Amino acid sequence: MEIEKRGSVVLICMNRPHRQNKLTSEIMQQLMEGLDIAESWEDATCLVTTGMGKFYSAGLDINTETPLNQDPHQIAHDMGLLQKLVARLLTFPLPTIAAITGHAFGGGAFLALAHDYRIMSSGRGWWCLPAAIVGLQIPLSTGFTALLRDSH
Repeated sequence: MEIEKRGSVVLICMNRPHRQNKLTSEIMQQLMEGLDIAESWEDATCLVTTGMGKFYSAGLDINTETPLNQDPHQIAHDMGLLQKLVARLLTFPLPTIAAITGHAFGGGAFLALAHDYRIMSSGRGWWCLPAAIVGLQIPLSTGFTALLRDSH
């Protein structure tokens, strides 16, 4: 995770292209800390998040080969962290921009949706929610459904 300020713009970059910028508990905690740092810079005017490589983020770091063998407690924990991260972005006091540099799958797609603005080249990647394909269900009580319904 890299955080820097370019003039008055705060840039948070997920820099794990070898892992497709997947969201682990540690990465989501680092993103939350990055938001705290960005908010502390008094002269900051906006926040931009991006990812290195071909992925903005491939979502939660789960084993898609055997999704039914996942620890349900870890998945619930990570979904809870993702929900907190999404809520934090939705209520962030500065304008937020997701610079989607590549694929945004699952949790990475929700992360992008939580921003005020999303920018993505039409030929650079896919945005999708593959949960049904790998046998996971998105809990309706998390507010993710509302985020999908209300996004443009």
